[in-house]
Amino acid sequence: MFSVYCEKMNQAGLDPAWIGVLGVLIGAVIGFTSSYYTQKWQHKNNLEIEHNKTISKLYADFTMSDLFKYIDLEVDYIQQLYYEAVRGSFTNDLDNGKHREQLTKHKAMLKMFGDEELIKSFDKLLNIRVYFHSREYLDDKGLFKYDPTILLDQAAALAGEIKVAMFQHCSIKQ
Repeated sequence: MFSVYCEKMNQAGLDPAWIGVLGVLIGAVIGFTSSYYTQKWQHKNNLEIEHNKTISKLYADFTMSDLFKYIDLEVDYIQQLYYEAVRGSFTNDLDNGKHREQLTKHKAMLKMFGDEELIKSFDKLLNIRVYFHSREYLDDKGLFKYDPTILLDQAAALAGEIKVAMFQHCSIKQ
């Protein structure tokens, strides 16, 4: 009995033909598993890139062009108010009511960006317009308390900052 037991210890558990097949199967499982997870990771990254492209296209096509036009019109209007102040001839016919009509639409578009700093900058630009309109830079005699060119320069700088911030929101994040 002891000799039979020792004899079984010397025998291989698998035939030599099955050892090769087992090696091939283990290699195939490792290869397919690594390939699956690599493809899954790549697919996830591609979906994220396409999602970012879609969002950027949406912003570019539907919001940015309108907002840029509005910001340019706002700066033009501030510039008109500035020239009226410098000339000393004030008229109230510059604001034909369409400005406030469009303002609500464009403020709603800005909310799409989800950036409070961008909205605050836009509000600062609007406040410069209101400040020019109220003529608070003039004293009781109609003389300048300070140079309104500073306000005009601030408006132009704010318009540029707003546009840069909007471009940064639309750039594809990698």
